[in-house]
Amino acid sequence: MIGTLPYNDEWLVFILDGISFALPNSQSQQIGLINDLQSEIMFHPIPHLQDQQGNAIYILNSQLKPESACAEKRKLFLLLSDDDKHTIGLLCDAVDVFFFSQQNRKILAIPPVMLHSNSPLFAIAVSDTEKPVYLSHAQNIMQYIQRIENQL
Repeated sequence: MIGTLPYNDEWLVFILDGISFALPNSQSQQIGLINDLQSEIMFHPIPHLQDQQGNAIYILNSQLKPESACAEKRKLFLLLSDDDKHTIGLLCDAVDVFFFSQQNRKILAIPPVMLHSNSPLFAIAVSDTEKPVYLSHAQNIMQYIQRIENQL
């Protein structure tokens, strides 16, 4: 068990194909509607849309692999920023705020069988009554996407 989290209590949960992921709320910049994005998908280096400021909004599935089309249920996007103020976005099915102090969850390390060398995840929040929530940071997600782009 990892125990305490290195950030404040408020986390933003985003859902991809029914799987919940979370990052510190302080690393989210904006939640928007997919209708506010450029409608044409760009495929270089990996599939993405763009917001009005030119930020890439990536299309990932629940395994965090790039998708070449938007699932119909993807109605929202989430803009993330790291400590260096780099910004990217992710299309998602839903977004919610999550307070760990109000949840009866344990924070565990990602099981080795689920963890691969490129994974942006660092922990999993589990409880007896709720689905697990996979934890990450904006910088981890940005580095993960950069590694995918570099492999192409």
